[in-house]
Amino acid sequence: MKKFDLTVFRTEMEPVSITLSCGDNQKAIKSAEKKLREHDGYKAVLTDDQGEEVAQLTIEGVEPPPKDVKREEVEKQEKRESLITLAQIADKLGRSPKALRKKLRDKGFKKPGTRWEWPEDSEDLKAILSLEDEKDDLKEAH
Repeated sequence: MKKFDLTVFRTEMEPVSITLSCGDNQKAIKSAEKKLREHDGYKAVLTDDQGEEVAQLTIEGVEPPPKDVKREEVEKQEKRESLITLAQIADKLGRSPKALRKKLRDKGFKKPGTRWEWPEDSEDLKAILSLEDEKDDLKEAH
């Protein structure tokens, strides 16, 4: 049995190093392909016990992340862009966020998460926007 070293490169994570024992290069390559998928990698480099590169493997359609932008940050930003904040609603209703939060609590609305923000298609958002008819009630007491 020959020993092979496999390095699997993964998005947003440290590479994984794996030692494979296989009879020949072809079996090692097949095993490396399986390990690449198991570890959610986008690229793998297979070397023999002498350090010589046997193969480079990639999964089609999976690209490495850009070096200066983290995938998680991009996903968070995309999600945040599709949310409507309480400040945006208050601005639309011509009221202060503080007064609107108080009114929402009085009407039984609960904070939807860690922030006062809702997806664009939220039923709660539609109900809140319908409060525009009651906007005189939303004015801050002076």
